[in-house]
Amino acid sequence: MALIYLAHPYAAETEAKMQGNRRSAMAWGIWIARTFGVAVSADWIWWCEYLTETPENHELGLRCDDQAIMKCDEFWMVGGRISGGMLRGERVARGINIAVRDLTGWGVVPPKDAETARVGGIYSIYAQTLKLRSTLIEKGLISR
Repeated sequence: MALIYLAHPYAAETEAKMQGNRRSAMAWGIWIARTFGVAVSADWIWWCEYLTETPENHELGLRCDDQAIMKCDEFWMVGGRISGGMLRGERVARGINIAVRDLTGWGVVPPKDAETARVGGIYSIYAQTLKLRSTLIEKGLISR
């Protein structure tokens, strides 16, 4: 099973909007896992839930994110816009030749069932590709 790093904007003008960003990120993570049959890494969600936003905590979280990204097969950006932290993660991923997927154009929240059905063929083909790649890696036939 492929491991996807999920990047989503967090910062916002109010605590309520930051909580909304966390909920949106969790919805995206669940949708991606179910739709594509992949594992999703998004450790930053719980960092943001339990740590006060300070420059020190922010930098610590970003450094941990960098390490997590390096363990993943792909880096996916969601949530309607690209934040500074997401750009940093994208640079890390591209720097080690991890595929980057920009789904921010799909909106703040994941597609609804009707939208998924409309483009289901694309999802299905991509999910099959990810599963095949994971199987080949597990069997040692290709490297990460």
